[in-house]
Amino acid sequence: MDTAGKSSDVSYSDYAAYVPIYKNGNSVQAIKKDGQTSFINHSIKSLLKIFLRQSSIDIRAFKQNYSVTMGRKNIIPVPLSIDTILIPVKVRKPLSVNDGSYAYLNLSSIKNVSGDKRSAIELTGGTVINSMESVITIKHRMKMGGAVSEKFAMHMLQSKEIRTGFAEISSESCKSATKEDIALLIYKIIELEKKLDREIFNKF
Repeated sequence: MDTAGKSSDVSYSDYAAYVPIYKNGNSVQAIKKDGQTSFINHSIKSLLKIFLRQSSIDIRAFKQNYSVTMGRKNIIPVPLSIDTILIPVKVRKPLSVNDGSYAYLNLSSIKNVSGDKRSAIELTGGTVINSMESVITIKHRMKMGGAVSEKFAMHMLQSKEIRTGFAEISSESCKSATKEDIALLIYKIIELEKKLDREIFNKF
C-alpha cells in the first residue's frame, strides 16, 4: 500500500530503492525490500543528505578518495552502511535542474537487469525500475558498487577498533549470559556498526 511519510519514518536499511517522482510536487517513492512503497515529501537530493547525516559518513572525503582510486568523480555509488550501498540509476528527465533525475537502488536488492539501450531493473521484492540508461551502464555501476563494498570489508577486517570490539564481544559471550548481558552485547554490536560507518568509510 502507498502511504505518505516523512524521512524520519524511513530506515534506509529496510529499503531497496528510492525513486524521484512528481507527486504533490517533487518527492520520493521509497520501495521496501518486500515491495511495499511509501511516499516521502522530500526531493531525492534532500533525502540523500538526510541519510548521509544519519550515517555519519564523510561523503566528501569518500568521493575525493574514490575519484583517485576509481578515476571517477560523479554519479558514483553512495555508501550508507555495510549492507546499504546505493547505486544511482537515471529514471527521468527532470522539469527543473535541481529536481534530480537519478533513483538510488540498494545494490543488495538488485535481482536482475535486462534490456539494451534502456534497462529494466528487477528488485528482490518484485518491483521493476525502468531506467533511461543501458544495461552496460547499469552493470558497470553495480560493479563500482561491489568495489565499494569490498573496500569496506577490507578496512573492517584491518581496523584496530573493530578487532578490539569483536574481542570484547567474544569475551562476553563466554560467560553465562543474563538478559542484561545480552542487552549489553546487542548495544556493543550496534555501537560497533556505528564505528564502522564513521571510522572506516572516512579513510577512503
